[in-house]
Amino acid sequence: MVAPVAATENQDLIFADGFESGDASAWLEPVIFSDTFESGGTGFWEGPRAHWRFDEGSGEIAHDSISSSDAAINGAEWAAGVTGTALYFDGSQDSANVSVTTALDLGTGFEIRFWFKTDDSVARPPPPILEFRKDDTPQLEVYFLPGTGELGVHITPCNNLRVECGNGLNDGEWHPVLIRWRNYRWLEVIHDVGSCSSAIGYDCTTAFSGWETITIGHRQPPAGYNSFNGHIDELRIHTIAQ
Repeated sequence: MVAPVAATENQDLIFADGFESGDASAWLEPVIFSDTFESGGTGFWEGPRAHWRFDEGSGEIAHDSISSSDAAINGAEWAAGVTGTALYFDGSQDSANVSVTTALDLGTGFEIRFWFKTDDSVARPPPPILEFRKDDTPQLEVYFLPGTGELGVHITPCNNLRVECGNGLNDGEWHPVLIRWRNYRWLEVIHDVGSCSSAIGYDCTTAFSGWETITIGHRQPPAGYNSFNGHIDELRIHTIAQ
């Protein structure tokens, strides 16, 4: 594994040493920031909003250890995870569905972190890993492109902002992913084989308040059914200071 550096405005992100050797704990704890943030002590991190560990190992509920926004499991199976257990989605409409107990208002910035593993290489419309909705309308989607092994993020209300990168993430190995939204306009996708980023030219505030549902592993209608084939573990959402 090679530790990537985020293509940010300030080139301010570095990773814990353990990440380079594949140590899972390096991505289960907050990242380390450069001297731009050392004087502030806490860097970007502001507060956890949700964390699904997927360590139950049995049953039909995956518990949120932060805000009690538990996920109802529909068809997905328990399997070995990067730590403890994970959820396995077989590509046939398996899902884990979260009705957020208190609508997620993530302010000017947030991070989404998770681990995933897949060997899916069948070219088809990209299946979602995560889908966030408000008023039954998709706001943000994290998806996978089996044909190339890339990971993508699409923010519909923000001028359809989209980034895709990774190439080869369908190697059947666990991969950590960090998705960051900053300053109402800057989107980054960072994982262990690279990073990509994009921005829009105006402040987009509507997409990140009042999230009501999160679907893991499956796309809901009316966007059309499509399902992820692989494992997902350690899903976290944090707000970040700007």
